[in-house]
Amino acid sequence: MKMPQYLLRAIFVLLAAAAPLAIPLLSGSVPAAGAFDWPRFGAWLCCLVGMLGLFVLAGLKIRRRVLGVLVDERNRYSLSRLQISLWTVLVLASVYVVFVVNVVRGDARLALVVDLDPNLIMLMGLSVASFVTAPMVLSLKTMQPADASELARTGRQLRDAQDLDAMPSATGRVLVKNNPGDARLADFIRGEDIGNANVVDLPRLQMLLITAVVVLAYGGAIGHILGTGASFLVELPKLSSTVLLLVLVSHGGYIAGKLIPTSPAVPAAAPQYGARALQASQRAASLAADLQVRLDAGVAGDSRLDWLRSGLALSQGLAAEAAALPGRFAGVEFKPEELANLEGRIDALRASLGAQPGAPSGREIYDAPSPATVSKVQQRLCDLGYAGVRVSGIADAATERAIGVEFAKLGIDRADLHPRPFRYFEETAQLIG
Repeated sequence: MKMPQYLLRAIFVLLAAAAPLAIPLLSGSVPAAGAFDWPRFGAWLCCLVGMLGLFVLAGLKIRRRVLGVLVDERNRYSLSRLQISLWTVLVLASVYVVFVVNVVRGDARLALVVDLDPNLIMLMGLSVASFVTAPMVLSLKTMQPADASELARTGRQLRDAQDLDAMPSATGRVLVKNNPGDARLADFIRGEDIGNANVVDLPRLQMLLITAVVVLAYGGAIGHILGTGASFLVELPKLSSTVLLLVLVSHGGYIAGKLIPTSPAVPAAAPQYGARALQASQRAASLAADLQVRLDAGVAGDSRLDWLRSGLALSQGLAAEAAALPGRFAGVEFKPEELANLEGRIDALRASLGAQPGAPSGREIYDAPSPATVSKVQQRLCDLGYAGVRVSGIADAATERAIGVEFAKLGIDRADLHPRPFRYFEETAQLIG
């Protein structure tokens, strides 16, 4: 029984590793300029088939399913496993074929000088981040008690709809199938909580569709450049920042969607913070797209380019930070002020978008206080009779003067407070509140 398995494994290893080297060697001369490069394209297809075949054999060996590598510890098909597997196979196969064919056709010392697009590396990093973060976020629901009648009702509905061999169980409120054979493709888009396991989870559906479109489009771009590009390739196709931001938004929705409660057992604060974090991630991603457009439209010598570049990097970082924040909501170290500060930094960066040279620096934007906190301080100052102070959420000169007067009355020295503006206003709100 083991002989066919060993034979198949050997065949797939040869397709993945040896065929990409043998095909260009046996093809002889390099295709003429303008002709389709069938040897390199064929080597790439063989490598893809070989890698996918090894994934299939691993799934059959461990889970006894063709797509067994995508089945997680809850015996469900995992969307994060699907995404990381697709990008791993596509990128590794492409890089390996380019390297091998460059060695055969050119100078071996230069064959490995192939540039990978930073956006592509970031996209793969997002896949890994989702793969690691998703179970951590979902573990919050494993600590919540499940209603026995709800679990029984959901289990019966799921068993009948998917023709399961065994009745599902639950860890906390997280649904668990008791047999790897009960994994179904519908798991990619169904909820994971016993309250939504029988309905379509829209964030998961969005992430699945975006992943499919991006993988197919980028795979087509790679196939095109392998077939029609120069005989000696030095780079893979570029991945636009717009596509990267689209994927980032889908990851943020995917992670935040795991926090959406389906019963009163979930604390009421969680959905509020989850919605705010998702909105903050989307706003930062949209802002990054705006900055990228402005940066692309800039010309050499434009004095705005430096702060546009720093603003783009900062907005991308803010989007990623907001997307990862829901994973910490249940931790004792999480403070609501962190989310408010994040929103304030996004607001400050957006306010600087149309500025001329002299726009706020990245450090100033990073330290920006939350508009909600500033408004709270300004409202208190208005209540104390400071007519020149307006509740605008912006720390203007009138607000600073009024704070100074109040500190003088209280005998407080500004140097004794936190130097960073966002912490300074939080302390001020407590001192004069």
